[in-house]
Amino acid sequence: MKAEEKEVKEMTQSLQEVQEYLKELEAFLVRHDEAQLQKRKWQHLNWTYNVWLPLQKRIERHLSRSRYMRERQSTYRACAEDSENRRYNRQCRVAGCKYNPSQSNHPVNKPAVSDTSSPAPHLDPRSGRRFFSCL
Repeated sequence: MKAEEKEVKEMTQSLQEVQEYLKELEAFLVRHDEAQLQKRKWQHLNWTYNVWLPLQKRIERHLSRSRYMRERQSTYRACAEDSENRRYNRQCRVAGCKYNPSQSNHPVNKPAVSDTSSPAPHLDPRSGRRFFSCL
């Protein structure tokens, strides 16, 4: 009976040792993973401040100085100011009339209700085409 108890005690002792070893191993692996994650965070932070941000600033400076960017900015500014007026004036230069915003075919300038007193079309004597007077 004592031999059996001794044998059971030895088996449970070895199982306890294995369990303790596995707990220690698990704790070590968790600490190792956390350390690796922290290391990657610091590497990314260092890369961001030492590589990416300076590179981005340099590219922005280059683009702001480039002729392409200045032309784009001036184009956007000019279009925002009076693109509709310039488009209509270009149309009227071809037709030979003055600017009249009520006759612009831009959707913003179209009335919600149709106007029955629209200008009568005229016939161009030279080309025979119909056109609307802008007077």
